[in-house]
Amino acid sequence: MMNRIRTASGRALIARLQIRPSLIKLDPCLFPGGPQPGEIIEVTGNTNCGKSSLSLRLIVTVLLPHTWRGMNIGGCDGGVIFLDSDLHFSILQLENMMQRRIRRFLKLSKDAIKSKKNGYEFDEELIDDDHKIKELLHSDKASLKTEIDNLIKQCLKSFFYLKCTVSSQFAITLLSMNELIMNKTKVSLIVIDSISAYYWHDKTYRAESWYKLEQYYNGIFKVFLSHVKNHKLVLLSTRQSLFRKDYQKHRYVPCMEEEESEVGMIEYEYLGKHWASFVTCRIHLSKLTTVPEDDITKNDMISDNLLSNSSNSVTVGNNANKCEGSVTPDDYRQMFSAEVIKNEKKTKLVFTIHEDGLRWRPQS
Repeated sequence: MMNRIRTASGRALIARLQIRPSLIKLDPCLFPGGPQPGEIIEVTGNTNCGKSSLSLRLIVTVLLPHTWRGMNIGGCDGGVIFLDSDLHFSILQLENMMQRRIRRFLKLSKDAIKSKKNGYEFDEELIDDDHKIKELLHSDKASLKTEIDNLIKQCLKSFFYLKCTVSSQFAITLLSMNELIMNKTKVSLIVIDSISAYYWHDKTYRAESWYKLEQYYNGIFKVFLSHVKNHKLVLLSTRQSLFRKDYQKHRYVPCMEEEESEVGMIEYEYLGKHWASFVTCRIHLSKLTTVPEDDITKNDMISDNLLSNSSNSVTVGNNANKCEGSVTPDDYRQMFSAEVIKNEKKTKLVFTIHEDGLRWRPQS
C-alpha cells in the first residue's frame, strides 16, 4: 500500500515538473505577453455573442504547430482538454476552422513570395523556409489537400474531448481530472463550455439553499482548480449570464436570454466565492451594430498579422489592406465587442467571426 502511494506521488511530481508547450503567443491581442501558467480565464456574455467561436479559435491556435512546411502559422504545438457540458461542440467545425486557417496562411505565403520577387514589402516573419514553402505551393491540389489533412489529423491527436450530459458526471469529471492531466503532458490548455451548464439543475435538485449550493461548488472547484494550478495549465471557461443587477430594486434577478446586459456590469457570483477568487482574467463578449463588409475588410490584414505573431502590419505588394473574395456594398457582417478585465485594467477589443476564426479589428 505504501509503495503504491509513493509511486502515485512520484508520478504526480514528475507531471508537475514536466515542461509543457508555452502559450505565451496564444493571442497577442487578447493576452499581451500570453496567459501565464495557472491562469484562470472566464468568458461571459449572452447567447450568440461569440463565446464558442472564441474558444475554438484559441483551441486551433494551441493545436497547430508554430512552423509547418516553411510557414510560420503561429501555433503553439500543444494539447487541449475540452470539456463539453453545453453539448454544442462540433468536431467538423473545428476541423473546418483549422483547414481554413492553414489555407489562409498558404495564400498569404504565396502573395508574400510574389511580392518579394517583385520587390514589394512583405511580412518577413511569415516565411520560415523559402525552399519548403515553394515546394508545397508547387504541388498539385490532391497532394496539397493530403498534406493539410495529415497535419490536421496529427494535431487532433493532442485534442482530448470529454462529454458530460448530467450534473453528477460533470462534477466527477472535474474532480478526477488530475489523472488525465498527469498522463497527457503535452496538454497546456483546458477549455470548459460551459462551467455553469448545470447550475439551475443543481439549484433545483441538489441544494436546499443558496448557501448549500455555494458550499457544493466550493468543494468541487477547490479540488479541480488546485490541479490546474499544480500542473501550471491555463483554464478557459465560458460562463452563462444567468443574473443581472436590478438597480431599481437593488438586488440580482435572473437574466433573460434576449436581454443585453450592460458591458462591465457586476454580476452575482453564483458559482461561489472560491471560483470567483481564482479567476484572474475576465472577458465579457457582446454584440455591436453591423457595418458594411467593405468597411470591415479595409484593415482586415491586421488579423493575419496577429495570427502569425508579428508586431508590424502585414503588407503584401500593392494588395495591402485588402481581403480575398468579392465584396458587395450590400454584404454585412455582425461585429462583436470583447472587454478584457485583468489586474483591474480594462481593454476593449472589436472582432468579427469568419470561417477561419475571429479577426480583430483596429479601434476607430
